[in-house]
Amino acid sequence: MTDQRTLPVMRSASVLALACALLLPGVAHGAAARESTVIELTTLEVADGTQVTFSGEVVSEALRDGEDRVWLNVLDEGVAIGVNMPAEMAEKVSVFGDHRNDGDVVRVTGVYNEACRTHGGDMDVHAETVDVLEQGGERTLEPQAWKGVVGLLGLVAAFIGSRRLRRMRETV
Repeated sequence: MTDQRTLPVMRSASVLALACALLLPGVAHGAAARESTVIELTTLEVADGTQVTFSGEVVSEALRDGEDRVWLNVLDEGVAIGVNMPAEMAEKVSVFGDHRNDGDVVRVTGVYNEACRTHGGDMDVHAETVDVLEQGGERTLEPQAWKGVVGLLGLVAAFIGSRRLRRMRETV
């Protein structure tokens, strides 16, 4: 039989244990990678050394980092971050984004480094997995007439301005 004084303590301990079990399920199985955006990574909203997962378009080209590693630039919402990975992992990417092509869209899981000691203090992600979510392809851009009109108006304004400036100099 339990003492009446220990019942409140046991009840509080039980409630605390239940709350921990419900609120902290990742502790028992290891914390999952935090889903992030490239903007969060580049604005330091993620702790250094955190495992992260993010998606974006692969742009530019693969840059070799020695014999067996490669850098890819992953762009999301206008901001890119360098991702370092084994060369075999980078072979999954087939199309890189540029002015003619939309690059492959990838999901990267890896360790975020605010100032990587291995790579001269640069901000980067060391990839553990890379999955291609969407194949890239040729970009189709239709000419837009309004841009031509704006360009012509700009040329006319520059011509008129230069003529006025020349006349002002002649009268002085």
